[in-house]
Amino acid sequence: MLKILSNRIDTGKIFQLQNLQYNEILVMSDTVPASTEKPGKASVSNLGHFYCLFMTGSFTTLKTGPADDAISHLRGLLEDGQGKRLFNDYAPLDLFLTPGRRKDAADLTGAASNNLFIPIPFEYLFSANTDITLKVKNDAAYANSYTILFHGIRVKSAEADPNIPQMRR
Repeated sequence: MLKILSNRIDTGKIFQLQNLQYNEILVMSDTVPASTEKPGKASVSNLGHFYCLFMTGSFTTLKTGPADDAISHLRGLLEDGQGKRLFNDYAPLDLFLTPGRRKDAADLTGAASNNLFIPIPFEYLFSANTDITLKVKNDAAYANSYTILFHGIRVKSAEADPNIPQMRR
């Protein structure tokens, strides 16, 4: 079986692919003032397209002052760099981010978050030279923060890096 597979594996093409792509994480982090909406952005540079595989993130749940009421007050609407909505409507951040709720350092009382950390599968190809946008609404009377990591593969383009050899089919 291994001999059959080894005859079918083209190491030259595999090495060419490794030169064209690598793992990357894009970060989006912001604080949304009380009772407002604010867009957050993560830029996909001109180095190449970004193929997202997983999404992780956390957010605070402050209601008033440093009081943490453990309710997700942040809702978001994700858009790609072309303005295409990736969610149908605003979704509470606790529905698509893991590990999710992050207790504020000022609030040392109450139960811990105790969330499991399982990256959420989210496969999408974002174009080079665009911004991933998350429009976030905060329903609380206090500012709340969030951080999102997009885990994926950067697909470099020959136009961006002239040292990349052209692939042959």
